[in-house]
Amino acid sequence: MEHLQGFGFSGYRSFDNEMVRIGPLSKINFFIGQNNSGKSNIINFLNEHYFILFESTSASIRNQFNYSDYHGFDRGIQPNFSYSININTIESFIEEKILKDRNDLGFNRKKVEDIVKIFLSPIFKFGEQIWFDFEISAQGASPIILSNYDNWSDQIKKILSHTEWHNLWGFLTRYSGGDINNWIKDCLKKIIITPAKCKATIIPGIRKVEKDPTESQQFYSGYGLIEELSKLQHPTLEHQKKKELFNQINAFIKNVLENPDAEIEIPHDLDTILVHMNDKTLPLESLGMGIHEVVILAAGATVVTNQIVCIEEPEIHMHPLLQKKLITYLNEHTSNQYFITTHSTHIIDLPDSSIFHVTYNGKVSEVQYVEKTEERSQICQNLGYKPSDLMQSNVVIWVEGPSDRTYLNYWIRNKNPDFVEGVHYSIMFYGGKSVSNLSGLDLDEIEKNIEDLISLRALNRNAVIIFDSDRPSSNHKNVSDTKKRLRDEFDKGSGFAWMTRGREIENYLNYKNLIESIKGVHPRINFEFKESDYENHLAYENSRGIKTSANKVKVAKYYTETYAPDFDRLDLNERLNQLCEFIENSN
Repeated sequence: MEHLQGFGFSGYRSFDNEMVRIGPLSKINFFIGQNNSGKSNIINFLNEHYFILFESTSASIRNQFNYSDYHGFDRGIQPNFSYSININTIESFIEEKILKDRNDLGFNRKKVEDIVKIFLSPIFKFGEQIWFDFEISAQGASPIILSNYDNWSDQIKKILSHTEWHNLWGFLTRYSGGDINNWIKDCLKKIIITPAKCKATIIPGIRKVEKDPTESQQFYSGYGLIEELSKLQHPTLEHQKKKELFNQINAFIKNVLENPDAEIEIPHDLDTILVHMNDKTLPLESLGMGIHEVVILAAGATVVTNQIVCIEEPEIHMHPLLQKKLITYLNEHTSNQYFITTHSTHIIDLPDSSIFHVTYNGKVSEVQYVEKTEERSQICQNLGYKPSDLMQSNVVIWVEGPSDRTYLNYWIRNKNPDFVEGVHYSIMFYGGKSVSNLSGLDLDEIEKNIEDLISLRALNRNAVIIFDSDRPSSNHKNVSDTKKRLRDEFDKGSGFAWMTRGREIENYLNYKNLIESIKGVHPRINFEFKESDYENHLAYENSRGIKTSANKVKVAKYYTETYAPDFDRLDLNERLNQLCEFIENSN
């Protein structure tokens, strides 16, 4: 299936005659906002009208809109629509969509470059996408730029030279003669491509597993789902591959129920969905509404393949963990592109998804692509969430300073590249001198006589603290009482303390590579390097005999960008495995 990269529309329901551009799109796309902000209008337009509008010469196109579909119930405001491609796909788009039938003329690089120039002009380029705007006419969908050509002609003519327009026109049409206005119009007709036809499906907010659906009810809403699952469980001879989809749904059930023996079965009488686990067989409805909902959505999205699937509020009756499992399943194990309306902040941190904030100002709905962390925070405020309602990152790792963060991200990235800082974990600095004021206890556990301590666990209960032992030898008696206290406090709660086995975090590095990194940052210094786990390896005397230290941050950056990690140093491998397991469990 070819995924949409962006779409837009205007003049529809709560959206006025200014084009709303929704992109860039991903496989999973979220529309988040308050009730009555216009989220459902977006997916309804996509599901009911968008692809139909691109069908040519349909006299009924104009009449497909009901009175209530027009913005402000004003039939004078005609809905328009738009289609986009991402800038980084321009050349492949041109070669595959526009020049695909020009093979007999050979590949002409100059023509590709000329079309790129046209697309990158302000006429088509908005942000990081190229947009093709269309209006509804008696002949179907027609490019707005052609119907308004006179308003744009002077600007369009400047994009290419007179000769370039003529050559491109001849290349695309095989015609000769004409004038520049004919050339430009014919070129625009050739290069403005409509999206590939795709079937769209909507899964409404009200879902229920039930037999014998009415004509208006669909199996992906739960109605008639039993019959569809039965076809997958026992496919006909020519459709045996469909059994794989049933096995895929069962694999998801095992994950959701956290039970390797769990599986669903459709009985002979098609009366219910049975769930087998723990040597028991139960009907699906007895497992609670959350499981009931997630099975409907996952099964419906598996049965439907290579389509656009719009889902209204999948979080209904669902615990946040179930929400995340569902969205992960849709992303990794199904072939559809999803457009999801939601009020939940628990499912919008999926990597590689697109988020759009929908708001209503009392007159019209507006859509904003959410890219920055600040914009995500505004969404939470708009939905009524307070900082005290949010866990924010699922794990907080406290380190002394920025060089520790550099090494830690480097090690985690090599251990588990799926972990994303800011989503699965965050790293916070406490500053070495403030360590005596920190505590791993909850606020109500800190004794009154030491109430000046700061509880790091109050910021996030899933907390890990990493600190240097600073000991000059293997003798544990050389560790300060403060660090022993912190170690015991963090090990007591959800999380743990990682005190370096050597003197400091740099002692986990390969010594040969560390020496080369120090020399790479400070090529003129001479220093005596002792291969010991309890030495400060960044300390040296300068040419004037003054004790100083190499730049920790620059050395860390040089080392991590140049060398592969050596996990065999001291207890590094053991500690990183512990940390990665903790991050995984916390997520």
